[in-house]
Amino acid sequence: MHSVGIGGVDEIDADLFPLQVVKKPLIYMTPGWKSAFRYAAHLAGRYGMEFSIDSSPGWSETGGPWVKPAEAMKKLVWSATVVTGGKPYDGVLPQPPDTTGPMQNAPLRSGMMGPQKYAALKFYRDSVVIAYQAPVLDPRPSAGSSSTGPLSAQALEQLSDGSLTGGIALAANGGKASLVLRYRRAVRVQGVTQAASASRFNGVAATVSTSLDGSTWKSVGSLALASSPLSATLPEETISFAPVMCRYVRVALTVTSPRMPSGPTAHHAPGAVPLSALFAGLQARGKASPKFYVHEFVAHRRATVNEFEAKADFGIVPDYYAIASTAPSSVSRIGG
Repeated sequence: MHSVGIGGVDEIDADLFPLQVVKKPLIYMTPGWKSAFRYAAHLAGRYGMEFSIDSSPGWSETGGPWVKPAEAMKKLVWSATVVTGGKPYDGVLPQPPDTTGPMQNAPLRSGMMGPQKYAALKFYRDSVVIAYQAPVLDPRPSAGSSSTGPLSAQALEQLSDGSLTGGIALAANGGKASLVLRYRRAVRVQGVTQAASASRFNGVAATVSTSLDGSTWKSVGSLALASSPLSATLPEETISFAPVMCRYVRVALTVTSPRMPSGPTAHHAPGAVPLSALFAGLQARGKASPKFYVHEFVAHRRATVNEFEAKADFGIVPDYYAIASTAPSSVSRIGG
């Protein structure tokens, strides 16, 4: 790190289902851990590098009852209003969400650790207003259907209202369901945004297809919102693909069950329930009458940034190089 000009490092101890990258893991504050910590600090000092230390181990380094919401970590939220250009606009712009959650108004969900303590906390402050010319607007479907039945006009509106709550519920027949949007005429589509969830502790995998006649379908991409028993699932995913002309866009949904993370898991105290048993229980509960909840499903006429949600750090990605291109991907992830 010093040889390539990096001026310092930050030390943070994290032990949340880690992959083992050393032969002997060092438990926090044990003699071995303290020895490694002391060595790292002395080595940084020898090379004149800054060595900063977080105030506590794990992800809670800025947490505590003494930290006020205005001083705590925050996320960027937004709202969008389409207006006619070339003339003054006199109106009140809708306030972006003030929800405590992973992204936009998606709430913190209960996980295997129970309800989130600060899920009801509200905080919002204005940052900036940006006006720009929209080259094209996304097509609006004239009708829609699902494996549960036809979609009402209200349901179609909910699928494009920007809210990551609400939407429509679909029964998972054999762990699967589908949703189809129909347009009045053929439209050019080159991306899709989906916000979906499944019944508790399950994840959602989806395949997106397009058609001109409603009978011959072409697969254009896939999405995968990973299941997370820790209630930190990325709630939305956008993919881009080569432009296609179509009158129908279909998404086929599949339930995915929580899986035991690969590699060694965190140590548990003597007598405590091991994580393998907890995950087995979650999988059994997730198989009981699963349901899908489709909060958003929008086909884009305009160019989109492939997986912009993950690239903007609304989720944690195992390999950012895997989503660097515009090629559709199905990388599972857990949000942070």
